[in-house]
Amino acid sequence: MTAVTTARPLQAVLPARMSCEDLMCIALRIITSQRAISPRCYTSPVRESPSQLLSAIAEEVRRCTACPLHSGRTHAVPGEGPVGAPVAFIGEAPGGEEDLQGRPFVGRSGQLLRRTIREIGWREDEVFIGNILKCRPPDNRNPLESEVASCRHYLFAQLVLVHPRVVVTLGNHSTNLLIDPKLKITQARGRHIIKDGVSFLPTFHPSAVLRDMKLLTEFRRDLAAARQLAQELAQPPGAGG
Repeated sequence: MTAVTTARPLQAVLPARMSCEDLMCIALRIITSQRAISPRCYTSPVRESPSQLLSAIAEEVRRCTACPLHSGRTHAVPGEGPVGAPVAFIGEAPGGEEDLQGRPFVGRSGQLLRRTIREIGWREDEVFIGNILKCRPPDNRNPLESEVASCRHYLFAQLVLVHPRVVVTLGNHSTNLLIDPKLKITQARGRHIIKDGVSFLPTFHPSAVLRDMKLLTEFRRDLAAARQLAQELAQPPGAGG
């Protein structure tokens, strides 16, 4: 797979070759400041483990009132998955079923995503699944810029702590936030894009696949490519011939 390297710097996610404590410090500061600052500024010790900090983020999300979406939610949807997950699947926002259950991707499009994850050889509990927004927008409309600005620090901190080898962006919104605001998913899907040392693989949002099942083959192919890429990135340099 040919990697495409982008020049625009990525905000706040996944600095390479940093210690566990550095990552925890970064996540804690992102949570508390809601903005990214230079890793050189992270000097204070953090006693919590990455898993404890990930749980703390989820609790903060459930209490969050930073944007008007909180007033209409049944449950906030922090996301789920372990620290050290090989891949993170990132969509745009919870839907109706996610709002009812407080879990990401559990409606019809989520069932397709989770089924495909299993079909390519991962267990659901070994990957991270989340969204940019943690609360459902009314009528499942697109996220507003103000809502993304209020919520994105939670996702950034989660990605820092999970530290996946590959981030799969599902649809335009997460692709635009994490890779390039001008990138179209029809142009980017299936491409290995490296940004600040982070490996991304954009693909269709599963809801788009449900609307046009002819996209299913490419969707499955992209997720399989993400699994292969994660396995390749797990090998030490020079391994595998």
